Amino acid sequence: MKQVAEVATKRDFSDSVPNPKHRSRGILAGVALTIAVLLLAIFPAAATNAWARFLMPWGNTPRYTFTKIESLTNHQVVAHGEPFTVAVTLAKDTVWRPDRGEVQLGGQHPVVGRLREGGRYEFELPGQIDEGWLSVRIGDLSQRVRVQPMLRPELASIGAEVALPEYLGRTQSQHKDVRGGTISLVKGSSVTFTATASRALESAQL
Repeated sequence: MKQVAEVATKRDFSDSVPNPKHRSRGILAGVALTIAVLLLAIFPAAATNAWARFLMPWGNTPRYTFTKIESLTNHQVVAHGEPFTVAVTLAKDTVWRPDRGEVQLGGQHPVVGRLREGGRYEFELPGQIDEGWLSVRIGDLSQRVRVQPMLRPELASIGAEVALPEYLGRTQSQHKDVRGGTISLVKGSSVTFTATASRALESAQL
């Protein structure tokens, strides 16, 4: 026993003792918690959104972005083969206001737009003949818009309902075809135009 004790005094048994890792793990957890609290204090909306997406990965919580824009349509109809402009406006509550934005239609060259007065970006794009996806990237925000080129509608017919002035004593209105582009009216008459387009339109103006 004495001999074993003498040999043991010359040995270092520290490497044989299990190294507890709970302390280092506790420190790492504390650091992570501190960072999370700081982020929550500095960027509460972003932190809340991140936790919501983490806790409910299959939910419909949209990704938080520091760049926010006004509502942008996901489908835009443009004139077939004619250059067109895509305008994007920053939302009033946006945190980040990048100096420039970028759009890219399919595999074509990206188009850059600079931030203008009123928080507006304008992107001038060349005429298109085929449908495609337009990728919009401003800061940390990205969105896709379906671009659909269509031929301009044509006027199939245009007519006018003419109400003659009272001094003529004729109460019945007259219908005139004005596809030729001109119409002659008696002074004091009132007229209502009715136009039929080659396809359904969202709006029109005279």
